[in-house]
Amino acid sequence: MVKLPAGAPHADALTASARDFTDLPEALALELVKHARRVVVRKGALVYQRGDAPDGLYRLVQGSVRIGTTSPAGRELVLTDLKAGAFFGDISLIDELPRTHDARALERCELAVVPADRFRALLAERPALAQHFLRALAAKLRLCFAVIESMGMQTVEQRLVQRLLWLAEQRGRPELGAVSQADLAAMIGATRQSINKELQELQRLGVLEIKGRSLTLLDPAKLRSLAGL
Repeated sequence: MVKLPAGAPHADALTASARDFTDLPEALALELVKHARRVVVRKGALVYQRGDAPDGLYRLVQGSVRIGTTSPAGRELVLTDLKAGAFFGDISLIDELPRTHDARALERCELAVVPADRFRALLAERPALAQHFLRALAAKLRLCFAVIESMGMQTVEQRLVQRLLWLAEQRGRPELGAVSQADLAAMIGATRQSINKELQELQRLGVLEIKGRSLTLLDPAKLRSLAGL
């Protein structure tokens, strides 16, 4: 797991910059930058683990991080895959309870990290910063409600199609590249066998192209209709 660097930056920890916090007003970004360090995490390493004490606010500068959990039986549930620009780790910093899920680097990542004590002090000192993160938490809560609703009211096909559309939106293109059926199953709470069946059916309908592990959305409009959007 990540160990926050102390003192001057070294080969694996570079000073953070305001560009790491570009979705914040400049004054607030500069406040965070004063206390942030750039940390490099190798592919496959845990940034933090479920149950850990919250050590800081993380901003993903480069790479991708998977937020999820694994059951005692070894079954993985993927909540989301974060891309560059995302903040994470804020929930535990605000309620001061242990981490709710694992955060693992899917590739070599660069992170800007603000230590927990300094982040909490900034929330108290800068109401605009607190409002920003309250809105971020509200967005996450809305997403949780949507996931709960989909698990109870939607078919596997609908959940799968929504996830494929979301992945396309994240990438900014209909070509999703290599996506494993096991990952898709973990993302929507289904089995790999059911995912395989649904993907084959979508290809038969002409709305999806499968080449090996690579997926391409051929008819996003029809896919949205299938998903009930």
